[in-house]
Amino acid sequence: MAELYRIDDNVTSPYLTWARWNNESIAGGTCNSQCTQGDGQATGNHCPCLAYLTPAQIAQLDKESEPQQEVVAVGAGGKFDVVLGPYAAVMVEFHE
Repeated sequence: MAELYRIDDNVTSPYLTWARWNNESIAGGTCNSQCTQGDGQATGNHCPCLAYLTPAQIAQLDKESEPQQEVVAVGAGGKFDVVLGPYAAVMVEFHE
């Protein structure tokens, strides 16, 4: 048996949550960014809001950043298969 702990865009992905909060702040008019529409930086997420995160939001991002455990079977000779996406990393712990 082996335990895998992944870091990739699917398992450890706090950015998508932060981006959603950023877009909600922009749409709600609560963004206190210094960018303006005419300066070339205020398009899309290129000019993030400077809204402070609440303790609950920080805790949520921390939770979403934690690698999740996967258990995989190890075959003869210690072989197992794992598929990693681009820029992913994995830590493997082997157990008897």
